[in-house]
Amino acid sequence: MSMLHRDGIICGQEHQNPEIILHCNATKGGMDNMDKLVTGYSQKILHWPLVIFFNILNISAYSAFVIWMALYPDWYRGKLRRRWLFLEELGK
Repeated sequence: MSMLHRDGIICGQEHQNPEIILHCNATKGGMDNMDKLVTGYSQKILHWPLVIFFNILNISAYSAFVIWMALYPDWYRGKLRRRWLFLEELGK
């Protein structure tokens, strides 16, 4: 499962979890945060191929926003809806 955790070490905590589980739980916060950010702009669709397509589109748009803000940190500085403005510009 992981090249970093081959030996199956059990940590001496009260739950006796393997080290790989503790590492996964400690580092999954980034994906949880992205899921919260992306679901605010997602579509309500029942057909699973479209759900996957729009999820890929949403994650790509968020990644583009992160890169844009790293390159141009002063873009609309002070505005609360910078991501919304970015998505509008991206859609044009």
